[in-house]
Amino acid sequence: MTGLVADESMGLAETAARHVLAACAEGDLLRTQLAILRRLARVTPADAVGLSRTVARHCIQVERYPL
Repeated sequence: MTGLVADESMGLAETAARHVLAACAEGDLLRTQLAILRRLARVTPADAVGLSRTVARHCIQVERYPL
C-alpha cells in the first residue's frame, strides 16, 4: 500500500510544484526551474496495477481492509 501511495503522491507533488513555479516565474527562469524540477522528480513509475492486485489479494485473504 505504501508503494501505491508513494507513486500517486509523487505525481501530485510534481503537478503542484509546476503550478507554483508557473505562478512565480516566467520565460527563461521558468524553463530553467521546470528543468530542475524534472531532474528532481525523475522516478521510475511503480507497477500500480500489480501493487493494487497484491493489496486486493491480501484484503480478500484477511477478509477486511487493512486500515
